[in-house]
Amino acid sequence: MDVRLEGLLRRLFQPKEVEKILDFFGKGFSHETEVVIASVFMFAKDGGKTVHEVLEKLNEEWERNWKFQHPDIRANPASLGAAGRQNMSSLVRIYGALGLPMPK
Repeated sequence: MDVRLEGLLRRLFQPKEVEKILDFFGKGFSHETEVVIASVFMFAKDGGKTVHEVLEKLNEEWERNWKFQHPDIRANPASLGAAGRQNMSSLVRIYGALGLPMPK
């Protein structure tokens, strides 16, 4: 993980929350996707959601979709073709389940 991104997470979240977030990132994602997922945590925090709630939704998508993808494209909405569309659908599902609008 990029040290700047990890530093940002450490400034925004409690140490125990950061460890849980980093555990999720340990499943293997590209740098671009780490930024996308970190954004989910940040927008969710601004929307009053807990790290636990976000991890619950992310883990649902992990089981449904992402664990079957190569780490280079896993959860990346900018991936080419069907994978990118599927990953965007996953993000829409996560934000919706959290009751949050998609970032623009």
